Amino acid sequence: MATPRQAQLALTLAPPPTLPAATSSSSEQPPAESKQPLWLCIYFPHLSLEVIAQNPDAQSVHNLQKPLAVTEEVRGHSHILTASRTARQAGVVAGLSSSAALALCPELTLCPRQINAEQRVLGQLAQWSYQFTPKLSLEFPQALLLEVKSSLLLFGGLNNLSQRIREGCQQQGYRPCLTVTPSPRASWLLARAGINVQINQIDALRSTLGQLPLANLDLAPRTLQRLHKTGLNNLRDLWRLPRADLGRRYGLELLKTLDQISADQSHLLATFEQPLIFNAEQELPIAMENWSQFWPAIQHLLKTLTDFLQRRNVATAYFELSFFHANNARSELCIGLRKPSQNLDHLCLLVRERLNHYSLPASVIAVKLTTKSIQPYQAEERHLFQPHSYHQNDESWQNLLDQLQARLGPGSIQTLALNDDHRPERCQSFALYGTTEPKVKNPAQPPTQSFAHPTNPRPYWLLPQPKPLRITDYQIQPQGERIESGWWDQQPIRRDYHVATDHHGSRCWIFRELQQPERWYLHGLFG
Repeated sequence: MATPRQAQLALTLAPPPTLPAATSSSSEQPPAESKQPLWLCIYFPHLSLEVIAQNPDAQSVHNLQKPLAVTEEVRGHSHILTASRTARQAGVVAGLSSSAALALCPELTLCPRQINAEQRVLGQLAQWSYQFTPKLSLEFPQALLLEVKSSLLLFGGLNNLSQRIREGCQQQGYRPCLTVTPSPRASWLLARAGINVQINQIDALRSTLGQLPLANLDLAPRTLQRLHKTGLNNLRDLWRLPRADLGRRYGLELLKTLDQISADQSHLLATFEQPLIFNAEQELPIAMENWSQFWPAIQHLLKTLTDFLQRRNVATAYFELSFFHANNARSELCIGLRKPSQNLDHLCLLVRERLNHYSLPASVIAVKLTTKSIQPYQAEERHLFQPHSYHQNDESWQNLLDQLQARLGPGSIQTLALNDDHRPERCQSFALYGTTEPKVKNPAQPPTQSFAHPTNPRPYWLLPQPKPLRITDYQIQPQGERIESGWWDQQPIRRDYHVATDHHGSRCWIFRELQQPERWYLHGLFG
């Protein structure tokens, strides 16, 4: 998403709003008995210009007074799609050929339309819009459609919700037109025509739609030509004609379109599915050699990540920072967390710790943040009568481990992990930080034969190698544990373990081999 500087530049270059003041044809809250949904259309009339203006290069290439226009190829000829404020003042308007625009304004800068960038921006805005409703669509061009009827009570009514969406879009550098009707197609048509209204009732919808020209309906060119030759210019003219005659003369597709516009027929939209992968990139205005110089860009990416996580009530335990250099070179910095988090301050602290001990191989021209390790967020369980004691201690401990890991590097912190093996020297091992799941060496290994009593203890302190001993120096407890295991991997053991006490009073864990019962060995000590 855009930085505040890029957002300000985009809004400055965009033409001033020409939309009429918002009007409402009914009460703010829909009637309780109404079963019709409410579709809020966020239409971006100058999206192509705003996307180009948000490019970091625009800050250095284009100043606020230089005219700028976006071009589009139509049948092999370049035409003006939209123009900035200064270009419009010079007479450059949409539909004008590029050569004619340059003749009117020689200092005009022409930029081709970036359709892929527009789709990417719409996808980012759709993810941002999930905070308002879980049901939204990108089916119509340059627009987002949100079903907001179930969200009105949460956000304090339609006016408050619309104002919040409008301000949020403007903060990101986009100036939208908002329209609310019971029909998604009608909302998009009215927003595209610059009619900013809030309509909750079907009768009021038909009255407002009646003034729309037929050219706004996106009908087939042949159908539009036939309708104009008949003398039909707007929707009101069509609704006055008999429905059966319209279908017989112009086809059923026209009737279907009219029914969808007037909400007489439901319109199944392709619902936008939020991706489970976060991917954001920030280009730098110039090449920078020290990470502290472009730390604001990294901080902005982390802020975008935490907003992404908090809106979906998820967290991440691993993410990657990629640094792009000249000549298509690339270096990566991987950040792992002991526990999934969505806290911005904690993530920023970990990244700074890693960057303090990281040397960039070359100057950086772009930064990218990616994470696929997204998990459901689990809040800490707190004690009812002491709500802050355990939570604060556990959170501080987890944060300390994360900071040590970030400062000392990957693999520097290890912990004990249990293995699926009954052999004492193989039942536990050291695992890397954050990977303490049990290790299954062979899923098909046979069961271990062990004659252990449930109360037989095992020590936590094992010797690196069993040490031979004299059994006369120890007092053995009669209760024992037999372990026979490992014959499938050519490292079998057949032992009888006992708890014993030496002449110093230390509790020891000793065993003897079944093949050589006269030999005893010390294997562990109890604390």
